[in-house]
Amino acid sequence: MFIGSAMRLSKNFTLFIGQHVGSTKREKKFDQFVKNSKNAMSEISTQIYKKIGLDKEVYLYAMNCDEGIDLANYLNQENCELIPNLMNSLNTAMNLLQQAEFTDDISLAGKEKITRLIFEAQDLVNKLTNEPTITADLLEFLAKQEHKSTDEMLKAIKNKDTDVNKAKYKKILVLVIISLALFYAVLFLI
Repeated sequence: MFIGSAMRLSKNFTLFIGQHVGSTKREKKFDQFVKNSKNAMSEISTQIYKKIGLDKEVYLYAMNCDEGIDLANYLNQENCELIPNLMNSLNTAMNLLQQAEFTDDISLAGKEKITRLIFEAQDLVNKLTNEPTITADLLEFLAKQEHKSTDEMLKAIKNKDTDVNKAKYKKILVLVIISLALFYAVLFLI
């Protein structure tokens, strides 16, 4: 909706001054495109782990270690060739989407390119093959590095994730308490 006023300056010239209130149809379509694209890319990322049979927590733990782990050492040749192309498609699509969000606008050609890249990434995910021993192999490598059994290593990884979540909840709780304290302090000062 547009709220404003107009002043006729001459027979052929009118000056409009006003403001758009609420989202326009174009803005809603843009927001929906961004949301759909992000959801699709997130789903593709999740499918990668499922498709190759890799436990996401084990992978993230391994990548955060300073052990110099190269995932290519654990993948078969087909997956080694597909994954870099897949990640390139996802990264390019995400960069284009971030640029569009920054400018708060996207051309039809930009939408088509992002959509093409997302579908290209999905096609590559569908070509990935399952690697049944990849998680066990990574766990075994990590266990050797930390002088633990694979079961102990898996428990440590799962507990670390739980500890991170507990820390997040503690931070949120502290922020809520501080916010409430500030609210009541301002309320009593008024």
